[in-house]
Amino acid sequence: MAQIYNDRQVLVDVNELQHTDRYFSPESQYYRTQIHSGREIDRGYESEPRDYMCSAMMACICCCWPLGLIAMYFANSANDARAQGHFEEAKKKNRLAKVMIISSVISGILIVGAFVVIQFYSQQ
Repeated sequence: MAQIYNDRQVLVDVNELQHTDRYFSPESQYYRTQIHSGREIDRGYESEPRDYMCSAMMACICCCWPLGLIAMYFANSANDARAQGHFEEAKKKNRLAKVMIISSVISGILIVGAFVVIQFYSQQ
């Protein structure tokens, strides 16, 4: 048995260890280490995924609400994944949330613009 230190300090059999990632999150950073057959490969510090929930809520309230609701769903899923330590999954869900937020804002602008144009030409 070989002891590999992580945040839980679990004893692990090196022969059974194929691939794991472990994450430390001091001050909005996480330290990623890959372990292959007992040999650690240092991958350095990466930034922690952002929280897009506030932006998604504003997109839902102020812009196109159906797309805003979808953005809120993906932002919530990303926050759940980040809380569990699955940072790669959180980054993927954050990307989807950001796309939906941008789509909601663009759709809201187009809808308001179309409404203004229709009102302008209906008065003439």
